[in-house]
Amino acid sequence: MQINTIPTIIISTIIIIIIIINIIIIIINTDSNIFIIQSSSSALAYTKFLDAYSLDRFTIAFPAKFCDLISEVMKNEEEVASLSRQVKNLTVELREARDDCRRTELELLQELDMLQDKNSVMSNLLDIINERAEAAEEELERRLGSNPGTSASPARAGSNVSQVSALSDTSTGSDEVFVFQYAGGKEGALTRDWEAKLKGRIESLERLLAEERQKVTTAEKKLFLAGIGTITPSVSDDVKLRMREKEILQDELITSQHHLQIATDQIKGLRERLGILEDEHARLKEDYGKLYEEV
Repeated sequence: MQINTIPTIIISTIIIIIIIINIIIIIINTDSNIFIIQSSSSALAYTKFLDAYSLDRFTIAFPAKFCDLISEVMKNEEEVASLSRQVKNLTVELREARDDCRRTELELLQELDMLQDKNSVMSNLLDIINERAEAAEEELERRLGSNPGTSASPARAGSNVSQVSALSDTSTGSDEVFVFQYAGGKEGALTRDWEAKLKGRIESLERLLAEERQKVTTAEKKLFLAGIGTITPSVSDDVKLRMREKEILQDELITSQHHLQIATDQIKGLRERLGILEDEHARLKEDYGKLYEEV
């Protein structure tokens, strides 16, 4: 019986020892887990503390940075608004300058056309005067070179002189189309409005040409009626008057050409100024676009 109980006791003792060892191992593991849990909790709490501290610091520093950013954005918006106003003002100024240039250009072109018309009219008048002067000189030379076929009696000469005077009353060296009569019979110069009455001037030139042809016929009649001795002073005076008219018309033609050159130079200057303003507007528009992209 004792022999059977000894192994039982040993086995029981071993079992108890194994149980105790397991209990000790369980206790050790439990303490380790508790320490690990406590360590993890401490780390988590520390992390939360750091996060809260960083958040507090960011919350304190954020308003200042935000205000700086808002100030910078507002400053950029003010610059953009100022540039927009400048661009609008420059656009208005450019439009006004362009309108002024176009209006001035149209006025100068109209004046240029009128000066060209006046130049053409004066050239035609000068050609007519030249033809009249040359015809009178040729007629004078021809009459002076020829011998008179008959001699007139004093009575015949007096009647011829009176006829010449009567015929000369039609035009005494000046054009009827540019002469008018006062109520008392006194002659005066007709005011010539070259700019407003171009059509009337052309018609006047046509009438003047017809009158000149009539004058040539009248001069031939006078030569036949009065003879070379009587007509020579009249022809000489007429030639001198025509030469004087020629000089006056030449001076007026030179003046018209001078005004024409001045108008041409003004148009050229206005076009150059308009080109400069357009280039400046394009440059400002490009700068405004770049600034808008940067903002």
